[in-house]
Amino acid sequence: MGNFRIAVLLFVSLLFLTSPIQAQFLGHLSTARTVPVGGYDLGGYFGVYEDAFAFFGQFRGGVAEYLDLGVKLGMISLDFAGEGSEGIILGGDFKYQLFDANLEKSSGGFPLDLSIGAGLEFFSVTDFNVFSFGANFCG
Repeated sequence: MGNFRIAVLLFVSLLFLTSPIQAQFLGHLSTARTVPVGGYDLGGYFGVYEDAFAFFGQFRGGVAEYLDLGVKLGMISLDFAGEGSEGIILGGDFKYQLFDANLEKSSGGFPLDLSIGAGLEFFSVTDFNVFSFGANFCG
């Protein structure tokens, strides 16, 4: 139990030592259900943010039961302090479905779909580059 407390304290300490990062521009654009094995989803999106506009597409493919991968590619136009710059965005993520409501209903179990995932995103504009990593829970 003592080692667990030390590990938790170290983790919390590291959270306070990290610097702030940029939020992901592409975000999480799917439901908690994963794409079936061999299946795919394709979509196009338009993002409107405080000082930016983005056009991007997403491709999701099912690679195993309850696991899918996604790739996102797009263009972004930033306008910070009146200085406009354009660039590209590239992102990728995976999602694993923990609970499947359709399977659990027959046994009186979990009432909704639940998945976890993680993703990476990189965007490059004229003046700077941003690399971000994030995790998500979706129900």
